[in-house]
Amino acid sequence: MLRMFNFSSGFGERMVYPLIALFFGTGNQTPYISLAILERVFLDPSMKLFEFDDKSLLASIPTMLAFPKLHDVYQAWKEDIESHENVQFKLHRQVLRVLSRDAKVDGPVQVEFQTSLNCTKSNTQLATFDELILAVDADSALNLLGKAATWKERIVLGIVKYLYDVTITHNPLTYMNKYYETRYSPGFNAPLTAADNLNKGRTWRRLSNSPPATSRLFIIRCNMPKTIQRSK
Repeated sequence: MLRMFNFSSGFGERMVYPLIALFFGTGNQTPYISLAILERVFLDPSMKLFEFDDKSLLASIPTMLAFPKLHDVYQAWKEDIESHENVQFKLHRQVLRVLSRDAKVDGPVQVEFQTSLNCTKSNTQLATFDELILAVDADSALNLLGKAATWKERIVLGIVKYLYDVTITHNPLTYMNKYYETRYSPGFNAPLTAADNLNKGRTWRRLSNSPPATSRLFIIRCNMPKTIQRSK
């Protein structure tokens, strides 16, 4: 996609790939990640994590849009749905397999499951549904569908590759200083936006006093073409 729109290889290696690796932890497989996923991180109204900056992709002090306490978010979402819709949440259930998706009795979708709670498992049980959505990885979906998988599903889900990443622990300060920018520098800041200029004093106080300005949680090494090294 970058080549299609005449972006240089340096732009991808210095700007796009490090950003994707930072967000998703994709390591050396970063060049193969769909840009549609990156677009959603910035522009999708319901999924975006940060505001897009047309000059630096990510502003010096990005507006964090992710939820800080996912447990509270999901609990509120669960309670709201249960109060308004004909929905039940069945937790602590382990789905074993999908028996059928075109049964003529009870419901077209028949699923076999076990209740698992406090390290004890119940006998196998059967549940029926009108429709089925599998929110799992490709391998798990194939295992659950088994013989019920169509030939298209076997092809599409079967081509997903899972790769083992390499983790190397470095803790010498000399190594980190050699390969990374470990100290904050104002030269790394993105240009101020019009909104920032209106509140320049507050913006500079945030830059000088906030934790991101004095310490780094994640560091990307991007001076090796086609490889990504992330540290934290």
